[in-house]
Amino acid sequence: PAAPTRGGGGGDSPCKGGKLVRAGQTVGCIVRDLLNRYKVSNPSATVIPEGAFFNVYKDFVSTSSPSMQASIKQVIGASDTRVLWASIVFMTSADAESLSNARGHFIHDNLKELTDGLRARAPEGMRTIFFTDLERPGGGFTWTAVEDALIQNLFTGFSICFPVVFCVLVVASGNVLLALFATVSIAMIVVGVLGAVQVYHGWDLGIAESISGVIVIGFSVDYTVHLGHMYKEAWDQPSRESKTRFALTHMGGTVVGGGLTTALSGGVLFLCTLLFFTKMGTLLVWTIFLSMAHALLFFMACCAVFGPTGNFGSVHYAIGVCKRKLGFGKKD
Repeated sequence: PAAPTRGGGGGDSPCKGGKLVRAGQTVGCIVRDLLNRYKVSNPSATVIPEGAFFNVYKDFVSTSSPSMQASIKQVIGASDTRVLWASIVFMTSADAESLSNARGHFIHDNLKELTDGLRARAPEGMRTIFFTDLERPGGGFTWTAVEDALIQNLFTGFSICFPVVFCVLVVASGNVLLALFATVSIAMIVVGVLGAVQVYHGWDLGIAESISGVIVIGFSVDYTVHLGHMYKEAWDQPSRESKTRFALTHMGGTVVGGGLTTALSGGVLFLCTLLFFTKMGTLLVWTIFLSMAHALLFFMACCAVFGPTGNFGSVHYAIGVCKRKLGFGKKD
């Protein structure tokens, strides 16, 4: 009855004590209760004969109080001639309020293995056995499937967003190398935000994280674009270091100011009572600070060490060369 888990309840298992059933709780089994009633007159019986099962059920219901009858009808259903279905109810040892998608799958997989084993050994009439979780807030395993779809959509969004971001940055900066540095910076920001909320807040990929994962890209592209554009505009500077200094001097303060005001606006969400909004506030603040850090430190460091000079990586220069090769432009 305690239904031990495959993982033994250790490590990251949400099941306490290695059991699916919560300590101190019992498994509600109407079939067991019917068998106990039948054993009153048949002490040596281990099962209820098929022909006597419905009569035992009717006798059990008719001798119960009205409130008990209502409870019985919630766990077993019958027509006028036979029993149609019955359920076995128990409370799991996992905390549904803090159950992540991954830990929800742990319970789902254990129950599936248990149910598959019971189905394989069950008589013909009971091989339709299945399990569900209607007590967990949000719809139980059905909601776990929804979260799976959201997570899949997150990675689909990444596969679409990053190529689009790179193309947009190429157009905005006019330089392939700057666009590459910026795209790598944005990827690091996304990984940093999702990693930070998992390490420091204990959040696995869920609804808010999946939705915000793609939104993070939009927020984090801002600062690298401004700094990259200013680096490109320093055409009269002779070296990478001087171009980087020019970009930081003319745009660094604006980036910091814009980041702080956006982070403060996200901080207002901490005043909300709904968990979704406080999560979005946390994700927004992490995104802004990591975006500033990567734009001012990583991206600018890449520009200072490997940044393009002259016409290296220039899209306009490459187009001009192609036009001249094809005879559409003036030759030198």
